[in-house]
Amino acid sequence: MRIKIRNWGPLKEVDYDLSKNLIVTYGDNNIGKSYAMQVIYLLLKHLISYAKRSVQVSRSLYYFDYEDDPQKPLTPIEMLVVAFSREESRDVLDISEELIEIYTELLERAIYPRLVNSFQNTFGTYSQILFEKPEIRLEVSESIHCIFDLEHEKLTLRMKRKPTRLRKTISEFHKSRNGKEQLDIYVCQNHVSTPANLIEEEILKIQREFGLEIAKQVKAVYFLPASRSGIYTGMSSFGPILAQLSQNRAYIRGPIQIPSISEPISDYYMQLSDIRSDTRRSFSEWAEKIEANVLKGNVIYDKKSKSIVYQPFGSNLRMEMGDTSSMVSEISPITAFLKYIVNTDMPYWLRRQIGDAEKPKVVLFIEEPEAHLHPQNQIALIKIFAELSKQNAIMIMASHSNYIFNQLNNLVLEQKLDKESYSPIIMQKKRNKSRSSYMHIDELGVDDENFADVSEQLFMEREEILCKLSQEMGEQ
Repeated sequence: MRIKIRNWGPLKEVDYDLSKNLIVTYGDNNIGKSYAMQVIYLLLKHLISYAKRSVQVSRSLYYFDYEDDPQKPLTPIEMLVVAFSREESRDVLDISEELIEIYTELLERAIYPRLVNSFQNTFGTYSQILFEKPEIRLEVSESIHCIFDLEHEKLTLRMKRKPTRLRKTISEFHKSRNGKEQLDIYVCQNHVSTPANLIEEEILKIQREFGLEIAKQVKAVYFLPASRSGIYTGMSSFGPILAQLSQNRAYIRGPIQIPSISEPISDYYMQLSDIRSDTRRSFSEWAEKIEANVLKGNVIYDKKSKSIVYQPFGSNLRMEMGDTSSMVSEISPITAFLKYIVNTDMPYWLRRQIGDAEKPKVVLFIEEPEAHLHPQNQIALIKIFAELSKQNAIMIMASHSNYIFNQLNNLVLEQKLDKESYSPIIMQKKRNKSRSSYMHIDELGVDDENFADVSEQLFMEREEILCKLSQEMGEQ
């Protein structure tokens, strides 16, 4: 799967290849790294939800809605059959493109309202973004490509499939013939219902093919924002305040405006707050490695307070996030996600469709994993994430850390990280708009296009200072 974003706020063009297991975006502050991650997160969130609905509900389409009309207008499928039956000069008609067009409109109606609502919840300037004609290009597979035109809320869908044709017949017993090269659906005079039902079944197959291809690749998506501890602690206090205001609204004078919270952040908080037990999930082993190598303590779901707490090794003390160090409070939410939330188990409905041979991956977005970490802990953490990326997970991160960059290079050099699975991306600003590009990578690691200039600048500054001091000492 590959996703390209164009003309979105500060972003001119951004390209993420989700066939890679470890994707790290480097670049200056305020350049759009978080913007890109949030757009991709929200798109994947709704694609996964749609895929689940379209594959699970395998015998229903997202139908067109018609207003009450005594004449009961024909559906687009029935209109297609009627038009062909009345065309005397043609006995065979390839309707493959028409089927894709009908399904595309159904897909637009199913996915756009939810997707646009999420974009509006997340980007306060979304109405201004639309003036720039933003689009998202989605390559689901080699045979399925989509273009989302956000300005007009239109979708372009291309799918490579076996052709479907309408063929006239004089026999009412002929219904369809599914050959190796094409599917023929027979139309007998003005009989509409049977060929229309067969066309509907074929569109249902298109719906299931689209949904299943997404479901086979990505199972779930999670977003861990920057300032993780502040968000969790602040919103944990915010909930009771809202409840208190709600109970006393009759006594409140004047308007009260609820602060705007982006959807990825609200999802993050709700997932942490929705932990209901201390049952270990799929990645608890790597959570324990973070506890042992970075936190030096356990991250625990406290049933009594219904919150995550930190317990240092060798101590009975359990500390709320607001009482721990900045390092502990930033890394603990990541650890809690891995231990209690992220689940790679394949649901029954999907296993029934594809078996156990291939397993869809979970996608974890992590902003600034190095925040508040000593360089030694940054190195320890990224080693664990590199291991985790081999465990049916796609890790997508934004980082400002030279230590993370160099440690990943060392892992590539040691062949502990496959260069084919690691995608380092540099985001740079040109003409006030940001573009992403893939950094060159080989067996020796990645060419430094982000930190080298700063290191060289500091080195040259040091040389100039030393030279100046030497001259001053010589004059004395």
